[in-house]
Amino acid sequence: MNLTERTTLYAQLFDNISYTRVLLSEILTVSNDAEILKKIPAVTWSYTQNIGISLGKIFSESTNEPFRLMRFKELGSENINERILRLERDHLNLIKKVRKNRNKLFAHTDRDFHKMRFSRAEVDRLELKFGGEYSKLLAERKDNKRFTPTDIKNDADEIRSILEALDGIWQEAIESDPGVEH
Repeated sequence: MNLTERTTLYAQLFDNISYTRVLLSEILTVSNDAEILKKIPAVTWSYTQNIGISLGKIFSESTNEPFRLMRFKELGSENINERILRLERDHLNLIKKVRKNRNKLFAHTDRDFHKMRFSRAEVDRLELKFGGEYSKLLAERKDNKRFTPTDIKNDADEIRSILEALDGIWQEAIESDPGVEH
């Protein structure tokens, strides 16, 4: 990978991390503002999809996504590779959830999207709001859950932790790159 490709990769990861961090902060603010929710009822769903897409770009396994985290493994740093593997291991369920939601719901590359289910928190919210029994909608595994605004709020701390780890990987890659002026 030449210097231009590497610096573009660094810049794109930085942009994705920053954008996701802003989206997460805003959804947490907006979801607690009754006035905004009354005026724009779908706003939290828009944020949810954008967060899923942004994280999906980072954790994509597709070669069609040129700025995915896996490209950092091409840099050849053993330490960076270990940090990426640790991040993936520590947050495996959420990363699988991100990938599956991006492919099935947001990118529409998988026709079996209708098989995805909901978290316990979302099923509880539906039962409270509409009455009735919705346990058939409950996902058995985290990686088969649809992203909902409720889930984003519940996963916010883990998402923040992932973003912090990504920040560290991005910074170390730049600092250890002999072609980048510091």
